[in-house]
Amino acid sequence: MERKREKPSSDVLLGILKVGSEGTFFSTNLPEGGFSFVEAGKSQNTTRTMLTYFSLRVEEVLDIVTALTRTGRKIAKRLLNYILKAHKAGHCWDGEWNILDIRVRGDGATLIIDKMPVNATKDGIVADLQKFIVLLRPYYKIEGIKGPAYFDEFHSDVMSLPELESEKFEIFQKFLADHMAFLPPASTSNLLERLFKLCDDIRRQNADFDYRPLQRLDCIGWTKIRDTMPYSKVFHYDQSLSHPYNDNYWDLLRFVRNFINRGLKYTQIDGVQSIEDPVILDIMVAYDLGKFITKLVLHVLYVFEKPKRLVSTWNAYKTSE
Repeated sequence: MERKREKPSSDVLLGILKVGSEGTFFSTNLPEGGFSFVEAGKSQNTTRTMLTYFSLRVEEVLDIVTALTRTGRKIAKRLLNYILKAHKAGHCWDGEWNILDIRVRGDGATLIIDKMPVNATKDGIVADLQKFIVLLRPYYKIEGIKGPAYFDEFHSDVMSLPELESEKFEIFQKFLADHMAFLPPASTSNLLERLFKLCDDIRRQNADFDYRPLQRLDCIGWTKIRDTMPYSKVFHYDQSLSHPYNDNYWDLLRFVRNFINRGLKYTQIDGVQSIEDPVILDIMVAYDLGKFITKLVLHVLYVFEKPKRLVSTWNAYKTSE
């Protein structure tokens, strides 16, 4: 028989939207034994506040988009890490859980799935991860505004889950735990800059023209960006080259690094448009090249396998706010 869950008072609902002590995202004034995550969105008085609290509007060149707040990112990551730890321990829910099963414990900081798991399978883990992003999407979405960057990519990236017994499984979990969907766009750009320097140093040491491990044609189509302003100006920066970039990971990494460094110069168009905040460039790259960027990052992690060279770079990325 399912345990009876009492509807909380309006004071408790409002308390959920406040940030408590360090490490606590929800009010500690919660019913003993915890509280259903979804209850915060049941009242008209709290739904709008919750959406606003989780999301900030950021102007893009052509659109208004949704960007997660620091707290919004951390709450999602806390639930995601709980799911990933269960998977690592050999358990999953086969996607058979819903928003009512997500509970906040009485400490106001711990998120759990209040449902008995089963033995993990590859299909079951994929179903859990896709359910995770589907269930949270409404809490990070403002009606009529483009959703958060990399959310769609997270949904599709989980489909490339390796076999559970393979060495790649642990690396893939690391990739998902620090997925770009739950970190600031600027953090992703800084990561790509660091990855470029790391790979470029190895390329130079080997006296190679390109960084060979990234010359895979798994990102066919990204070079179509060459026809779009302001990307085209950076793409054809060296006018002596007819094909300055090709459809491979190495050239994608080079281009994104160059665009982030030079893009502001090409957003000053006859006084009509003037972007001064580099974060806008980070957001543009996330929306226009995101489906290629996440696969690029995962491939770099696989290239370095147990990435000792990446430790400081990755730690700086995942802890950046």
